[in-house]
Amino acid sequence: MSANVPRMSTGKREPDDLSRSIANEINGERHKQRLTQADVYTSAGITRTPYIKIESGKYPADSVQLASIARALGLKTSTLVIRAEANLTPALARKTSAQKARDYRERIHPTEPGTLPARESGT
Repeated sequence: MSANVPRMSTGKREPDDLSRSIANEINGERHKQRLTQADVYTSAGITRTPYIKIESGKYPADSVQLASIARALGLKTSTLVIRAEANLTPALARKTSAQKARDYRERIHPTEPGTLPARESGT
C-alpha cells in the first residue's frame, strides 16, 4: 500500500468554532424563549442525545438538523447562522491578531529567548 494514499474519513464530525457558536445561539435562543431542551428536540423531530450534543457544542449539526432546530425555535436557518457568525467574528479577529503576534515573535526570536540559532559549520 502506498504511503501517498489518502486516508478514508471515519465519518466522525468534530465541532469547529462556527459549530460551537451556533450551539451557543441555539442555547441562548432556547433560554430566551423559556423552552426546555425537550420542547425543542421534540418540535424539531430530533432525538434527545444528538440534540443535547449539538446544543452543548460537542457535535456539529448537519444542515437538516440545523434547519429543524431553527424552525423549532421560530427562526430561519440563515438567521441562526448569521447570528453565530456575528458572535464569532470578534473571536476570530483576536485569534488572528494573536497568531500574527506569535508569528512575529517567532521570526524575531526563532529559538529560545536570548540565544542565537546554531550555525552549521562549512567544514
